[in-house]
Amino acid sequence: MDGLGDRTPSQLMSEMLALLDGHEPCFLFRQIFLEQIPVDIRLLLTDISLKDPRQLAIHADALWQAKQQDLATINPVRTQRRNISAPQRSLKVNNTKWCFYHQKWCPRLETAAHLASI
Repeated sequence: MDGLGDRTPSQLMSEMLALLDGHEPCFLFRQIFLEQIPVDIRLLLTDISLKDPRQLAIHADALWQAKQQDLATINPVRTQRRNISAPQRSLKVNNTKWCFYHQKWCPRLETAAHLASI
């Protein structure tokens, strides 16, 4: 067995029960089922003492469905954050013949020189 995959817990349980070929499930069967369930759901199911494996699977379905709904409400927030891009820098047109460094720093130097002479 390789976990739930795309199945619900009750679908997994049905497949496992079909493999028993009419035999009664034992405690080991329950343990193998629980090992295929995600850990957070498994921890909630370990204390439940349901004898019928189908009832255990139905209970697992309810927990699994609640988890899927929680993920559905969390994921849009995460994708929304990813879509935020850095602000675009405006491209300044070089109307003068000066290079980038002269354009950026000369006006500040002229202002600083003017303030120093006062």
